[in-house]
Amino acid sequence: MRKKILFFAMTIIASVLIVPNAYAENSHVAKIGNVEYSTLQEAINAAKTGETVTLTSDTKEDITVAEGKDITLDLGTYTLTNKSGNTITNKGTLTVKGNGKVDNVTHGRGALVNNGKVTVLSGTFTRSKEAGVRGSNGGNSWYVIDNNGTKAELIFKGGSVVNTSGFSSLIRNIEAKLYVEAGTFENDFIVLKNDDNGKLVISGGKVSTKKAGGSAVQNWGDFSLKGGELNAVDGAASITAYSWDDRYQSTTTIENGTINGFVKIARDGSYNGHAPEVTIKGGTISGDIIVQNGGKLEVAEGEINGEITATTGTTVKTQGGTYTTEPSEDMVPNGYKVFDNEDGTYTVAKPVTLTFSANGETESVEIPEGTKLTAEEIEELKNELMKELEGTGYTFGGFYLDEEYTKAFDFTNPIKEDTTVYMKLVQKRTEEKVTNPNTSDINIFAVIGTMLVSAAGIGYAMKKRFN
Repeated sequence: MRKKILFFAMTIIASVLIVPNAYAENSHVAKIGNVEYSTLQEAINAAKTGETVTLTSDTKEDITVAEGKDITLDLGTYTLTNKSGNTITNKGTLTVKGNGKVDNVTHGRGALVNNGKVTVLSGTFTRSKEAGVRGSNGGNSWYVIDNNGTKAELIFKGGSVVNTSGFSSLIRNIEAKLYVEAGTFENDFIVLKNDDNGKLVISGGKVSTKKAGGSAVQNWGDFSLKGGELNAVDGAASITAYSWDDRYQSTTTIENGTINGFVKIARDGSYNGHAPEVTIKGGTISGDIIVQNGGKLEVAEGEINGEITATTGTTVKTQGGTYTTEPSEDMVPNGYKVFDNEDGTYTVAKPVTLTFSANGETESVEIPEGTKLTAEEIEELKNELMKELEGTGYTFGGFYLDEEYTKAFDFTNPIKEDTTVYMKLVQKRTEEKVTNPNTSDINIFAVIGTMLVSAAGIGYAMKKRFN
């Protein structure tokens, strides 16, 4: 009996001594190099400038990166979930990478609240318990990311931010700077809300609103689109440009990128102060542009595959670009003209006169300023001219800038002013008697004029590509 008692006593002692040790060996959730930590916060606190904190298991913590810290958080393949507050509060300099996830499950709290500088290389940010309704109604909703304050700067070089909220924006950028160079951003409501005094620059990535009533970008501040994609389902906006207070200027500049969905420009509600201003200098917009309540729109370049509508009291100037719907006369400033490209599109530009001269005969055609042709289009034009000259005893000898045919003219250079082009006709050597043809009978001017008018729009649209 004594042996049995001793056996059970030793068993209990072994359990007490061994089990905790085994637990300790597997209780770490993060590491710096080979040094392991029982909490992520402990690792972050211990990290020195330039060091990487690596997540080694799923953990539930509310972590803070203090001011003055400059570290990298490698999520690995694990998930960081909050307890009750914001999942990550950053006041320092933080780089996030890895294939893991940062989640938040609490109403009124975010996966990331940034008051410092954050660079996202990879990883996913979300709110997995999002209810998409007000918390007062028993719901759970908030921004996935809140980029907040004049010192805040958030840069996406990759990664993704996703949510299914029908009430809160995916990312709020207020009095801060937000740069999107790459990555995927999806929400059922507003995706990127560039709020008061916010600066938003998108040069890549894909921003998509997934339900009617949403906006890929809602801009109340300074927004520049230099590339990437903005996508909106039917009934949702790719861009809404609003203004509501003279303290906050609302300017939107579209230089490049692909926009799928309508664009709306308007003052908010009954506000009558500073109007939101949208300038289009390039890119492709597939959707209507709606200008209301004092909104301002200016188009210098770009492709508008939709209709522009404007209410009384708004300002719309189309000074360039190509359109699938012809802009109304009141949208085209003096000195500009709408050209029918004869392919279902229209070009708005300053007109220049191109005059062709051959054997003393001249004809002129108006084309958009900046028109140029590709090498393929030039070759096609020459072939058409050669066909027109068949049977006349003449062949086509090229385009020139002078009557002596000493300086060749190059249609691949943009035509920016009234220009005369001299066409050289070369008489074939033949035993047959050839009468010097009347160019009006040859109808070469009609060939050139028709081709250039139709090619002008194509050339203008491709101007940026070939500059």
